[in-house]
Amino acid sequence: MSVKAKFYGTRGSIPVCDRDFQEFGGNTTCVRLMDDRGQVAILDAGSGIRNLGKDLIASAQKQVGTMFIAFSHFHWDHIQGFPFFSPAYDPRRHFTISAFGRGDEKNLKRIFAGQMQQEYFPLSLDQMGAKFDFLVPGGQTFENEDAQTISYKHNHPGGAYTYRIETRGKVFVFCTDIEHGDRALTHHDPDHNDEFLLRVEEECQKHFPHVVLAREKMEIEL
Repeated sequence: MSVKAKFYGTRGSIPVCDRDFQEFGGNTTCVRLMDDRGQVAILDAGSGIRNLGKDLIASAQKQVGTMFIAFSHFHWDHIQGFPFFSPAYDPRRHFTISAFGRGDEKNLKRIFAGQMQQEYFPLSLDQMGAKFDFLVPGGQTFENEDAQTISYKHNHPGGAYTYRIETRGKVFVFCTDIEHGDRALTHHDPDHNDEFLLRVEEECQKHFPHVVLAREKMEIEL
């Protein structure tokens, strides 16, 4: 069983598209996990989820079963792509939207309905078409037949969560927006161009030779 992680957005704060920002990409945070059966889980819905949606529609699997979208937190750069996620307009599709530490399901739904109010977007959440379930797991661990997810709250204004996802012997850790020094390996600052990030990568590799900074469209096999 293989599991692949693909980065559709690696920026923080706001998308960028200048010519000096092409190597690492300009979309905000979004990662897809997919196994060799075509089962998909999505982490965060920054502007990168728009291209992820296009890939899902074009893929041979055209999965119409339940698909999970999990959120580390709800700052704008982690949810701004959701209204432009084309599969969410397909009435055949079913999504479970999940997050730890967000009160209850009604509060979680209110976050997504809020950014799609008439003042901000021409369509409401209820007009999107797909079926949405909202899930706020109790405790730090959530399990289903395919995976175990453990969450850890970390230091970030407004709160944010790290996810450790284990599925079929594979482990993926999603840790972004952590206030720990002045560097991170993804969620790149919109003012940090390719030249700057290449220097950061080189410095990191002096300590950990196999470390690389995340790049948009990068895919790794776990």
